[in-house]
Parts: sequence; C-alpha cells; structure tokens
Amino acid sequence: MVHGVELEDEIDEPKEIEPPPAAMPFSRLFAYADKLDWALLFVGSLAAVAHGTALVVYLHYFAKMIHILSLGPPKYESDFRSWWIVKGGKK
Repeated sequence: MVHGVELEDEIDEPKEIEPPPAAMPFSRLFAYADKLDWALLFVGSLAAVAHGTALVVYLHYFAKMIHILSLGPPKYESDFRSWWIVKGGKK
C-alpha cells in the first residue's frame, strides 16, 4: 500500500484491437433500399443539380454586379446631372 492506495500486482495488458469489417462493394450499397428510398434519392439528386446550377447563376450575376461597381462613375455623368436639374431634381 502506497499513500493509502493499493497497487495492483498485475498491469492490464492492452486488448487487441479488432480490424474493421471488410469493405462493401458499391453495387451492394443500396441492397436494402425500397421504392421510397429510390424516390428520395432521385429527388435529392435533382435538388443537388438545381442547387449547383443556381450557384453558378448566382455567381455569374454577382460577378457582373461587382464589375459594374468597379467601373467608376458613368461616362455621361454630367449629362445625367443636367437632365436631373432640368427635371426638377435637387443636386
């Protein structure tokens, strides 16, 4: 007994780690899927395609907007200001 704690006579040996189960071939991945599962997989795939397409369209318009904002003031800004003043706008 050391400091009120008993020491074990034997040291626990580490247990052997079991190897992981063998990998399943891809063809058997959906072996237990029923009609509902296949329908949900189909709808999910269509949603993923729609999301990917929407992302490309969104990025296209976002890039156009950034490009327009980076061009600076319009070439005919003075003409616009004169038109605005003639129409009664305040500067």
